[in-house]
Amino acid sequence: MSDPTGYRAIHGADFLRLHDHCRRTAAAGTPALPVYALGDRVAVGPGYRGGDRACLGCLEYRLRLATDAANLTHPWVRLWSGTPALSVRLTVEAVLADLQGTDTLDSSDATQPCYLIDRRGARLHRLHRSVGCYACRHRAQHEPAAEASLGPSLRGARFQDRAPRDEFVHALHDDLVGPITGLVRVHTAYGAMTGAMLPQSPNMGFGRAIRFDQAAFVAVMEAYERLCGHPFTADRLLSRHELPDTAILLGELDLGGYHDDQLAARTSRIRTPRAPARLWVAGRTAVSGQIVHVPADIAFYNYEPAFGVDYHRARRSRERGRDKDFQESSSGSALGASFAEAGLHALLEVLERDAFLRFWYRRDVLPRLALTALPPTPAELVEEIAAAGFEPIAVVMPGPGGVAVLGAFAFQRDGRFPYVFCAAGSGLTWEAALTAGLWELVNIIRTPRDRTHAQIAAALRTRWDVRTIDDHIDYHLLPHNGFRVRAKCRGPRLTLSQLTRFAPNPELPQSLSALELIAAITERLHRAGLGEPVFIDQGNVELTDLGLHAVKCVVPGALPMTFGTAHLRVRGLETLRTIGRADLLRDTRQLEPHPFP
Repeated sequence: MSDPTGYRAIHGADFLRLHDHCRRTAAAGTPALPVYALGDRVAVGPGYRGGDRACLGCLEYRLRLATDAANLTHPWVRLWSGTPALSVRLTVEAVLADLQGTDTLDSSDATQPCYLIDRRGARLHRLHRSVGCYACRHRAQHEPAAEASLGPSLRGARFQDRAPRDEFVHALHDDLVGPITGLVRVHTAYGAMTGAMLPQSPNMGFGRAIRFDQAAFVAVMEAYERLCGHPFTADRLLSRHELPDTAILLGELDLGGYHDDQLAARTSRIRTPRAPARLWVAGRTAVSGQIVHVPADIAFYNYEPAFGVDYHRARRSRERGRDKDFQESSSGSALGASFAEAGLHALLEVLERDAFLRFWYRRDVLPRLALTALPPTPAELVEEIAAAGFEPIAVVMPGPGGVAVLGAFAFQRDGRFPYVFCAAGSGLTWEAALTAGLWELVNIIRTPRDRTHAQIAAALRTRWDVRTIDDHIDYHLLPHNGFRVRAKCRGPRLTLSQLTRFAPNPELPQSLSALELIAAITERLHRAGLGEPVFIDQGNVELTDLGLHAVKCVVPGALPMTFGTAHLRVRGLETLRTIGRADLLRDTRQLEPHPFP
């Protein structure tokens, strides 16, 4: 129905019908601006002018997430059906005049303005495209980012200054349409810690820093990193017959496999009998440029084969069968302003976790760092740990990549529960690694525990009961398990200055790019008998719109950080032989669940 103003009213239309009408109108050359009743709200916009921009599907999806983030229902459920509409004719007319009087509909980016009107008035929102939009199924189209020199934080120039970081967070934070719907300050933490809520991500992101504005930026980045653990589009997942006969495939000898008793464990999710992975994802090496395929479970750690790319069914279902080729964790996933920057940080995390697991599995002990005569920040962190009633210990964990890694441990002085907390830090200097590890450790100590001694003892009677990250932490809080950690922390002491001479870091150029650093680390890994790192693009449409890249890094032969005794991948990894643990290549009789750093 048309009226004298030139607007067209479609009575009884749901948002999909309205979206389709606006899309076809815009494709014919006429801009369209939908006005949509949402029960006690009216939505005006987003505008349609053609192109793959934020649409009504994005708006509907984000509103459902913001309304019910903790208890998501499938978006097809009509959340507002049957709710009486609100008459807001004058307000809508004013909003229409405002939107049509600006050039916002000509925006070239993927975000669009829209108004939401209720009894409190009209509120302008900036709507972003969404991975969950089922009206347009938006697709990411990355443009290669220019490679730039890295600063002291190993980040490129884009976020070196405070202003662009603050603008980035401000542009994303909207408590109704998101994408970031909330920022929470954690006041129990040391320094400043902030949590960021990205509703469609399975976990909040957390950031720590000296100031809360810095912490908020890190938290937002981590929230997006966790979002990228799921493949939102099926075109990334390739079956074996879709790959060329010459395709390079990573298998159990590269990634680690499972022993028979692990596969037989009631806690295992690995399908039997063992066979090559069913679906693969393409990655690329940074130095040689080879295309290497990795199993889909490795590339996307939140991928659930039973549900494919249906993220919401996978998230809400409590059924978890034996349908996985591998069980993976978020270890080795990172974000950056370029693919190489993200890949570098992903690689550094893989090397940190590999070094920690080498410490855990080896028979001998490694040197400790004497926690005296330290720089101001780590010295203050040591005092915080001691004041909480714990004895702090830092263990030197050298790895094959030439990256400084230190394990940080806090043991209860009187031997009571909770017995030990663990963390780890890495960097290009020992001081940076020490500060990172101790800071993480202080925050772990200050975090309230969810389970009591009795609850943990009842739940984790044997090592096979360990299934999750929290189980790995709680298992060693029990004194009769934590003593194994203590036994590995009795090596000789070195001062920080002695350590620098004992294990000097390689000389690095003053101006260094991420690719140059990856190449230097790759050369060291090759000399140590490990494979060339493989980098997998985990990005999606939301990352594309933000100019960010998400990368998963896999180093063939490195010890993988996974969780659950049944899912510790040790079979076939010759790295274990080099540290004196060939027994783990044969069986799991002496395989103990590792602490979580």
